[in-house]
Amino acid sequence: LYSTLPTHLAGDMFTLPHLQTTYERVMGTKLDKVTFRRRLLQELDVLEAVPGVTQGGAHRPAQVYRLKREYMH
Repeated sequence: LYSTLPTHLAGDMFTLPHLQTTYERVMGTKLDKVTFRRRLLQELDVLEAVPGVTQGGAHRPAQVYRLKREYMH
């Protein structure tokens, strides 16, 4: 069900909320936040956190991720 193709549409670096929005637009359906994160981060294991890079507010900034090198085409 999940492909790495939408990650290429999200840019070189992205937050998980941004990536989820990209997937939802490609798939044409809303995705459950918890399931989406678990699939990409644990089951597929295709993303890596960019060390020291966050985006957003001061209270709880979002971690920035990128596709692991072995999945870049």
